[in-house]
Amino acid sequence: CKVNVNQVFTKAQRGGLIKINPCDNLEIKKPKEKHIEGLTPEQQRQFVEFTADSKYSLLFRFLLATGVRVGEALALFKSDVDMMGRTVFITKDVVFIKGQRIEQPPKTEAAVRTLPLSEELCAELLELPEGLLFPYTYNAVRLAIEKIEKQLGFKVTAHVLRHTYSDRLEEAGIPPKVKQYLMG
Repeated sequence: CKVNVNQVFTKAQRGGLIKINPCDNLEIKKPKEKHIEGLTPEQQRQFVEFTADSKYSLLFRFLLATGVRVGEALALFKSDVDMMGRTVFITKDVVFIKGQRIEQPPKTEAAVRTLPLSEELCAELLELPEGLLFPYTYNAVRLAIEKIEKQLGFKVTAHVLRHTYSDRLEEAGIPPKVKQYLMG
């Protein structure tokens, strides 16, 4: 934006329309990047234990086990899971506009991926009825996590769960390119 405005003022100055270019003294500070911390292993254990009886328990454990974005998880159907191969196919995302569920392509081309699942998680997913794996809205998930966060006393969001997965990959010594693929 500064570059474009500066060009306009520079031309105006050269053309004699203005005496000084106000952009000459304009200083734009870069915003500090917010580093999102994942949960520590102890916080992760507490979170999983605390949410064990929640209707969102399977979703939360799925997010922690796969690192998918919440929209990717909410877009999944039972048919996206290969029970025999113990994998899940991430091929779409979902957004909610005025309460309407809209499927769309994932965030990036790299977000289309096949992820491994544990035997235990596969078994739980197999027990679910056909259709959507997680028939919730973003808002419902966000509100549930906010309530849990207040009770646990540490920062938790769906995105923090994604970073937690990333941290566990790092701790396990997973090569960066493999981590990059898994994270989409």
